Amino acid sequence: MSFGERLKAARKQAGLSQTELAGNRCSVSYVSHLESGRRTPTPDMLRYFETKLNLEPGTLGSASDLSGFGRRKAGEAEAVALYSEAVLSWRQGSFGLAFEQAQDARRQLSTVGRSDITLLIGALLVEINIDLGHYREAVAEATAHLTAARAVGSSLLEARAGILTSKAARLDGDARLAASSAADAVRLCQSAHLPMIVTAQALMAAISAGHDDAGAYAHELEESAAALEETPTRGLAEWVLGNVAWHSGDVEAGKAAHDRANQLLSPTADFRNWARFPRVAAEERLQAGCEDGVAELLREAKSRLDLLESADELATLAIVRARFARAQGHVDEALDDIRAALEDADLPPSTQGRLYLAAAHAYGEQGDITQATAVALQAARRFTEAGDVNQARTAWEFVDETAQAAEQGNA
Repeated sequence: MSFGERLKAARKQAGLSQTELAGNRCSVSYVSHLESGRRTPTPDMLRYFETKLNLEPGTLGSASDLSGFGRRKAGEAEAVALYSEAVLSWRQGSFGLAFEQAQDARRQLSTVGRSDITLLIGALLVEINIDLGHYREAVAEATAHLTAARAVGSSLLEARAGILTSKAARLDGDARLAASSAADAVRLCQSAHLPMIVTAQALMAAISAGHDDAGAYAHELEESAAALEETPTRGLAEWVLGNVAWHSGDVEAGKAAHDRANQLLSPTADFRNWARFPRVAAEERLQAGCEDGVAELLREAKSRLDLLESADELATLAIVRARFARAQGHVDEALDDIRAALEDADLPPSTQGRLYLAAAHAYGEQGDITQATAVALQAARRFTEAGDVNQARTAWEFVDETAQAAEQGNA
């Protein structure tokens, strides 16, 4: 039964004429057109008729019976609901589910026209692709999102999009795009006097991207961090400042900043970064040549990352664990960690490349030049497949250095 047929039957059941049903809300001809199927009601009129006829909400119809405007609004409401579910899944670390929900929200919007929620969905999909280890897809999504944000003409949206683009590009190995996008976001934040929290995020992106002005940006971030009070964003700022200290060789400052970061990061406010922090902190210490506290950090990293549905993060943890094992002289243990991680066939090429390169170093330390060269070549192929030129070059350099060392040993 169509809406018009249901309306006519309900009107007659109530003993009302078309004039009485119309009352002072609409014309008699409008009611006639509805009953004949020549028109569809707006959501307000649908509610009016159900109230006038003493019917339960939904008795006369659903979203499919609404006018074009009503159907569009209902579709947008459904997209918002799907987006909200995707955000919740993402924050809880269920990245695969979040991706499906965000894509469903985008498809829903495509049937009802453009909406502001489109930009939010784009930003969320960048983050989800990053967490899934799909860095190339994240860059493509981020650049499209940046273009859309610029079209809107909002400095805030453009700055946030630039920060996301920088993050995605850095992980995908595009250092130039990562640095330039972050620097553009910093300049936009400063010229448009955007909120301190956004400026801090832009500064963190620029520092993490290794921009030429990273030292100056770190000084600005240090000054800005104090204004952020004790928030998760302040925790992220301390995290980045701690990384800067470790890179400069300031062990005590690095430990202090990372301790503050660990206290401020919260699983309820920012589950993803809370889960990732111990692994990054351990990695920074090892890169600085400091093994103090690394074992404890790695144990904590394993317990937290087991809660996060990210094979990429667990594979990265395996690389850090392998590095620590090698530093302790346990090369066989390092290789066991790497082999176990490589069993996951769903890892992105760039992550596989990092695992193979870590294995090449371990085999090299064992003196197995043949195997070291073979897996380094595997690493180069994976990095090339991922489009990470810098890492591919690093793998080829390892192959050359290994070959030279072998020749000198045979001389």
